[in-house]
Amino acid sequence: MADYLALFGVDSRKPRRVLELLCSGWYSIDELIAGTAVPHRTVREIVELLGERLVWRADRCQLAERYRSDYLSLFEGRAGAGFEPAELLARLTEAIANVPAALAVLDHVPATPESVLRRAQWLDQRFDLSGARILCLGDHDLTSVALRMLRPDVHLTVVDVDDRLLGYLEGIFPRGQWPVGTGEPIRTLHADFRLGLPPSVLADVDLVFTDPPYTPDGIELFLRRGMESLRDPHAGRVVLAYGYSARTPTLGWQVQRAIVDLGLLIEELVPDFDRYRGAPAIGSASDLHVCRPAGKPAKRGRAKRAIYTHGAQSVEAATEAPTEVRARFRELVDAAEQLRGPDWDRARQATPLAVYDLTADPGAWLARTLLASNAERVAVLLRNDHPDLATGTAQRAIAELLDGKYTLRPHRSTPDARHAILYADRVAHTELAPQERVLREVLDRAHGKLGNTWPEALATVCGQHRKTAREAVQQAIAERHPPAVLDARLIDLSIPRIRQLRGIIATTASTAPGDRVL
Repeated sequence: MADYLALFGVDSRKPRRVLELLCSGWYSIDELIAGTAVPHRTVREIVELLGERLVWRADRCQLAERYRSDYLSLFEGRAGAGFEPAELLARLTEAIANVPAALAVLDHVPATPESVLRRAQWLDQRFDLSGARILCLGDHDLTSVALRMLRPDVHLTVVDVDDRLLGYLEGIFPRGQWPVGTGEPIRTLHADFRLGLPPSVLADVDLVFTDPPYTPDGIELFLRRGMESLRDPHAGRVVLAYGYSARTPTLGWQVQRAIVDLGLLIEELVPDFDRYRGAPAIGSASDLHVCRPAGKPAKRGRAKRAIYTHGAQSVEAATEAPTEVRARFRELVDAAEQLRGPDWDRARQATPLAVYDLTADPGAWLARTLLASNAERVAVLLRNDHPDLATGTAQRAIAELLDGKYTLRPHRSTPDARHAILYADRVAHTELAPQERVLREVLDRAHGKLGNTWPEALATVCGQHRKTAREAVQQAIAERHPPAVLDARLIDLSIPRIRQLRGIIATTASTAPGDRVL
């Protein structure tokens, strides 16, 4: 029976209710259907699976008393974290108060703490979350934190483009210091959904929650990524928060059409569910949409860059530098190559020169573009106010992040007052100490699984036996980071986590008991 119920995934509450009724009294098939809203075929299948465990009286049946204890766990609820609602709200309010400031360029509009808690409670009541794998596509509202405190038994992943948020989630409860009963740490991964999802979350989860940019292209993109992450499209669900003004129903119609075109059925809609501190144009509220995959989405080309309502990546903004600026940039860097846009999802071949136009970069593209590159020199065209160039502190921070792989030289107000050029020159291996060469091996293979590239670097550079190297890596990670970090690609980790890992990787190299250093 447990295997049968598992076929329904997170949507198994109704068939479990059939079992609950059969443990509590006498019911006919029609009464079971009427009492649970479960289709006739499903009720019949449950009755047939129970077989001789049922006792019949005319057309009514119930589960024999001696078997009932065997089935109680299949419909009884799981205990939460032990917090009273007021304590849950107080903890969540404190966490939300300290979250990194909302970014207009990412269409951040904070939901109220009461709304976030109500959202988590609704998800828990609507779906069977026992042991479920849940993905939050974007989570500035901290829905994942509310779910973690409410349901310690679920496995939570947050994928977001905002490294500040990911770093905050990683540090909100340090490793080993989560409040009693709040389960494992939240897995955090970085992605710009226009480029795709990290491989480790593809076909990996049971339930997706997202509150995306409120443009048709933005919603279509986030929902598409949500569908890609479901491990069983027939049993999984994608829950969407979206609101529009009653004065502009065409916008709501465009979004609903995008949902349907993706092969999604709007299975349930809860109007005016979420409340926000902002967004007065839509009444500071949004509706919850429970979306069920009903078919494969139509294939489409590369996602549009302009998916937001504000900033350099809004639907009204240009996503490239003006033609004359690009031409002058190519002239200054002596580039015959075509200018590339953001694309760090795959490793780049080693070339003498790589040139990029990242003028629409909200802040996350530059570091990962350099991590993905293996060119001898990289030249990048940026906005003059890019977050990694705007201050001396920011420039030193990105230089330290890439130290050992590239030496960075920013030229601000070049080729004009609104733009800047960043040169990155590859560091020669001969200039590196052994522990720096281990780190360099890992940085050069940023698209490999960290649990493979790190031990292999220790084995290659320090001569460690691979088994010994793997054990050393696992021990080093266990002290400060969740083991799931080793299952991810380095390039999919948050920048704060990569900064921390640099020091840990160097430490394992300096303490490696190898016989040789290559």
